[in-house]
This record gives sequence, C-alpha cells and structure tokens, in this order.
Amino acid sequence: MRRMNEPPQRRWFQFSLRTLLIAVTLLAVLSWVVSDRQRLIRERDEALQVQQRIQKEYEGKLDDLRAQTDWVLEYRKQLIEAKEHFFTMHARVVEK
Repeated sequence: MRRMNEPPQRRWFQFSLRTLLIAVTLLAVLSWVVSDRQRLIRERDEALQVQQRIQKEYEGKLDDLRAQTDWVLEYRKQLIEAKEHFFTMHARVVEK
C-alpha cells in the first residue's frame, strides 16, 4: 500500500477498446487517401509522358496533315455558303 506522503506512481496510458478502434479506422482512412492521391499523380505523370512521346513522334507529320486537309475545310465552307444561298433564295421565292 501507498503511504500518504508518497507521490502516486505514474501509470501507463490506458485506452479503451473504442478509442483503439477509432484510431485504427482514422489511420486506415488517412493511408487510403494518401495512396489514392499518389495513384492519381502517377497516372497523370504516365499520361503526360505518353502525350509528350506522341507529340515528339508526330511533330512534323501534323503540319503536313493540316496542309493536306485545308482543302477539305475550304470545300466544306463553300458548301455551307451554297446551302445558305439556296435557302435564302428559296425563302424569297416562297414569300412572293
């Protein structure tokens, strides 16, 4: 037994089972969040590497492809203008 003049002995920390379960759950959620962020960062970096590799591979070829397809855009523009002209003329004939 302890005497009245002696200071109390220091005891180890005591935790309840609920506190232990809450702490383990919080640590699990925290580690999941961190690992998910690392996965997203890794996937983003891999996508950027693929994009850079594709850009290097097709760097000069894209300019050639654009030059070859400019006539398609011009032809499409002319078709749109022709359709607008036709419908405008058709609307004028119907109104009269």
